[in-house]
Parts: sequence; C-alpha cells; structure tokens
Amino acid sequence: MMKKGVSPIIATILLIIMTVGIAALMYTWMSGMLTQLTAQTGQQILQSTAFDFSVAPVGTTTSGSSIIFTVSIRNTGSVNIDFGRTQVNASVSVYNRTAPEIGIWKQDICTLTTPLQNPLNVGSSMIVNFSCSNVGNITANYYVLRVTMGAVAKEVTFR
Repeated sequence: MMKKGVSPIIATILLIIMTVGIAALMYTWMSGMLTQLTAQTGQQILQSTAFDFSVAPVGTTTSGSSIIFTVSIRNTGSVNIDFGRTQVNASVSVYNRTAPEIGIWKQDICTLTTPLQNPLNVGSSMIVNFSCSNVGNITANYYVLRVTMGAVAKEVTFR
C-alpha cells in the first residue's frame, strides 16, 4: 500500500506562502532597525555640528622649566559642553623669534592644570591653564597652543 503525500501543486503554494511570510517579517524588522539607526545618526550629526568653541590668549607665566599658558575658552556652539564626556587636550609648537623660517623648533604635550567647570553653557567662557614642560624661553620664542575638545581643535598664538 502506497502512502499519499501532498500534491506538488499544494507543496509549491505552501512554499510560496512561507517565503512571502518570511520576506514580510524581514522587511518589517529591517525597516524598524533602519529607522532607529537613521534617527540616532541624525542626532549625532546634529550634536557634532552644534559643538564649537573659541580660544583666546590671556597670558603666560613660568614655573621652573615649564611655561603655563592661560587661555579663555568660550562655548560658541549651540549645545552645552559636558567635560565628563568631552576630553580636553593641548599641545604646543615652539618657533624661534629670530628664525621662524626654520619651522617648528620643539613640540610638547601640555597638561591641563585647571579644574573644569561642568558644563560649559552656551555663550559662557572660562579661564584654563595648560602647563607645558621644556619648551624654551618665553622671550626668545613664540608659541602656537593647539587646544582640542572632542573632535574640534583651535589654535592660539602667544608672542
């Protein structure tokens, strides 16, 4: 005695229905995921373009073999700067006053010596000190201090 199976036409129809059902589920899942990713990316772009600051020189002092550069940092963006999430770094390039054509004479990574007020509100400014070691004599050189916050960098010259 032979067992009867599902006819080939019904099997084909069942396969088509299952394929369409799986495709519909995949489409729903992917469109939801893409909508979420697009919204997150848009928010990140908005925040990154809204983040900006300016740096102005205030003065310099010496402490042993270090020079302390004092700058005013102003939040010129449209969002508050959260120093808990935004890293602040500085470096200095030293040029000789009498022979600037030589180019960079020395470079150094500077250390932030001022506690940062958090957050730095839009339109607000704060005075910050950076200590840079072994960068020469203030009167014999001029300095370009590069302050970096997040992905934004600004330079200020001390003469």
